[in-house]
Amino acid sequence: MLAPYRERYFISGEINSEVADPAAKMEEIAARFHTELKGVPTIGDSLKDLQAAEAVGAQAILVLTGKGRKTKEEGSLPKKTLVFDDLAEASRHLIAHP
Repeated sequence: MLAPYRERYFISGEINSEVADPAAKMEEIAARFHTELKGVPTIGDSLKDLQAAEAVGAQAILVLTGKGRKTKEEGSLPKKTLVFDDLAEASRHLIAHP
């Protein structure tokens, strides 16, 4: 899962943590950086990634690479999930719509 912090991006899997649950990891990220994640664009390719974003009020973004296409086909995406073909397309959208 990709999440931004003050114009820098990090992959939550790179956070050294005992936490495996994506929603709990998002909460850990918010606590670590002393910030709220409401509205923060959060990119992932699994339903758990999108649900984790929704749980903390972040903007869930699905990319159709990796597991993303299967995730979309299985349905049940959070209501406000944005969907893009790949990370490049998602990035262009975020730059054009800050």
